Amino acid sequence: MATIAEALLAALDHHQAGRLNEAATLYGRILDADPEQPDAAQLLGVLLAQANQPAEGRRFLRRAAVLRPGSAETQSNLAGALRLLGEAGAAE
Repeated sequence: MATIAEALLAALDHHQAGRLNEAATLYGRILDADPEQPDAAQLLGVLLAQANQPAEGRRFLRRAAVLRPGSAETQSNLAGALRLLGEAGAAE
């Protein structure tokens, strides 16, 4: 059985290669195993925003922001999802 770190690397590889369904499945499995895994939450949020599901992406990105407060990368990704939703004020 793969560790969470190994699964996260595999999911990221799928994500970067454009295999979004496979990546989303792995991110989801990671979060099932460890609901407080901030990297999986953030990356799933980014993936969903990229896949024209910004509202669902926002949900995971907000979760990641709670899990890792002060992360500039997470805040930037959340702002991007909010902009896609037409929430420019909230994005700032």
